Amino acid sequence: MNRVYDRRQFMLRAAVAGSVAATVSGSFGNLVAAQSATPAATPAAPVSIAPDLPTVTVTANDGIFAIATPPAGLVAGDVVIELVNATENNIANVNFVKLPDDVSVGDFTSLLHSAFQGEGGTLPEWFASDTALFAGGAFAAPGHTSQTIITLAEGKWVAFSSNPGGNQSAQVITVSAPEPAEEAGTPEATPVAAASPVVEARPSDNTITLAADGITLGSEPTSSQMIWKVTNTSTEVMDVVLVKEVDEALDPATIAAAVSSGGTVNGLVVAGSGALSPNVSAYIGGMLEAGNYAVFSSLPAAAGGLQSAAGAATTITVS
Repeated sequence: MNRVYDRRQFMLRAAVAGSVAATVSGSFGNLVAAQSATPAATPAAPVSIAPDLPTVTVTANDGIFAIATPPAGLVAGDVVIELVNATENNIANVNFVKLPDDVSVGDFTSLLHSAFQGEGGTLPEWFASDTALFAGGAFAAPGHTSQTIITLAEGKWVAFSSNPGGNQSAQVITVSAPEPAEEAGTPEATPVAAASPVVEARPSDNTITLAADGITLGSEPTSSQMIWKVTNTSTEVMDVVLVKEVDEALDPATIAAAVSSGGTVNGLVVAGSGALSPNVSAYIGGMLEAGNYAVFSSLPAAAGGLQSAAGAATTITVS
């Protein structure tokens, strides 16, 4: 039986681990700074945002992703994506896409090199169609770890970085179909096509709604909030990234352009949903500190340029 997510239990566990987590992983944020001669510490895993779910741990090293799936294999449904950024200087970003049958991994990586360089580019029709499924992913700053909840359907998925500042090559993972439930004495039914799994309704402290011309929150954010549901209501593939102000006011479009181009950001990259197809949801988790944040999509727009420049960028204040 799956364990039911209990926010109070999570808060208690987070409090017990607070002195370690706040020092090693940050509360919900990670500093993106200029190059440092100090080697990045091994990121510490935060308390799971969903202990009832299996975890896929993606470690971003220079040039490669190391992906660890559950020992029993990865089964279709909701999973926790834990992104460990083991690099010293680059924002790490991982996304999961189920490509159309007629699109190869090579074709897709060529698209990444042409349209995901911080200036936008031409996107093919299949990119935001029902034939390609972007399920989300995660963002993490150097030496830090973050978690999200996404939903993976049966089949082959490509794990990739949309950040041109990272140089991790794309990798393919396989997700199996869940075992069918058996009922004694029940005649065998005619097989039917299995429906794609959808994100189950999970408790959340706030919502983020993505649209091509704007990003909105369901309620005023506070520093006690930990689980945010992100839903893409646009007709394009979008993501969301949160960056906390450090010592100067943030212009969200300028910060978005820096993140999209893999540049240095004078701020705290606190979370990100990864790329989401239209009508797809994911959950980002952690603990926001009080302050001002830039909230934006880092992806190219279908019509050219960046989605952040077209309106998908805003600021919020966490009390």
